[in-house]
Amino acid sequence: MPPSPPLDWVRLLAVSAFAAVGGAIGAVLRAMDASQPLSVTRALIEFFAAGFVGALSGLLCSAWGLSIVWTAFIAGTFGMLGARATVQVMQRFVWAKLGLNRSSQDGKPDQ
Repeated sequence: MPPSPPLDWVRLLAVSAFAAVGGAIGAVLRAMDASQPLSVTRALIEFFAAGFVGALSGLLCSAWGLSIVWTAFIAGTFGMLGARATVQVMQRFVWAKLGLNRSSQDGKPDQ
């Protein structure tokens, strides 16, 4: 169940912001590791994408009944990983929850 009391929505917003900061830091670190110049535009896009993924992970953690500590940890980690990597991880949970067989959707035979 998604958060309902107003405080839960504030927490979700805080978790999203936490993930967004993680996304910006992750973008900077990835640019540094690749010896590329820092792109402010890319860092901003990563910031907002990580914030969105943070909100999704916050909702997922709320549905699982996890504490705010676990929720912030997961959202921050997902933010640092980046939106693309996180969406791939989250897809597995969504497919399983919906009872869909992803391998048949990819054109691969069932295993």
